Amino acid sequence: MTKLTGAMVIAELRKLVELNELPTKTIVADTHLYRVQPKGKPEAFFFNAPKTKLGRYNDPSFHLKVSYFSLAQIDGIGETFCRGRTQPMSKIRISRTDDINTKDITTSATKVTIDVFDVSAFGAKVGIPADLLTSIDYSLCQAIVQFFSENPQLGINGLAYTSRHHDARKCLALWESSMYKQDDLLKTIGFELLSDYIEKDHLPSYWKYEDMNIEELLSKVFNIDVL
Repeated sequence: MTKLTGAMVIAELRKLVELNELPTKTIVADTHLYRVQPKGKPEAFFFNAPKTKLGRYNDPSFHLKVSYFSLAQIDGIGETFCRGRTQPMSKIRISRTDDINTKDITTSATKVTIDVFDVSAFGAKVGIPADLLTSIDYSLCQAIVQFFSENPQLGINGLAYTSRHHDARKCLALWESSMYKQDDLLKTIGFELLSDYIEKDHLPSYWKYEDMNIEELLSKVFNIDVL
C-alpha cells in the first residue's frame, strides 16, 4: 500500500483548483463558534502560528495564524480533554481544581460570511480514508493548511473537519488572511465558566434527565473521572 505524503495531498489540491472543484462549506455571518480556553483571556478566540508543537491544522510554514473552534460545545469539550487519552478505551483522570475551574467555554460569532475548505468532502473525493485524516500523524492535515497558506488568492479562510473525539457537528480551524484579520472575522459574544456549563442539546440516549453538568458530561460521555 502506497504511503500518502503531504506532497501527494498538495498535488491533488492543485488538480481540484484547476478543475474548479475544490470542496468548500459556507459559514454565514452570525454563526456561533465555541472553544474551551484558559480563564481571563480578553477575547473568545486566539489566533496563533506556533513554531513548535503544531496542532493538526497549524501551518507548517508558520505563516497562517490559526484558531480552533467547534460548532457544538460538546465537541469542543471532547477536543480539549480527550486528547490526553494515551491508550484506546483507557480512562482519563483530571482535576476539577486544575483542569475545569481554570477554564472558560467561550462563544464567538462570525462577522462576515466566509468559505472554508471541507476536509471530509475532500477525503471522499480523492480517496483518502477518514482514519488517515484523523490519525495521530498530522502531516497530511498540515499539508492542506500549507497549500492554502501558499495560495491566499483562493479566498479560503479556514477549514471544517471532523473531531476524532466527538462529532455532534463539525469543528473549524480558521485563519487570518490578507482579506480578513481576526477582528474582521469574529466578535466575542461571551464567556462561561466551564465549571458552570450545562449540556442540554446533545444528551446520550441512556441519560434519563433533561441536562448534564460538566462532571456528568465528562464521566458519562467521555469516560473521564474528575477528581
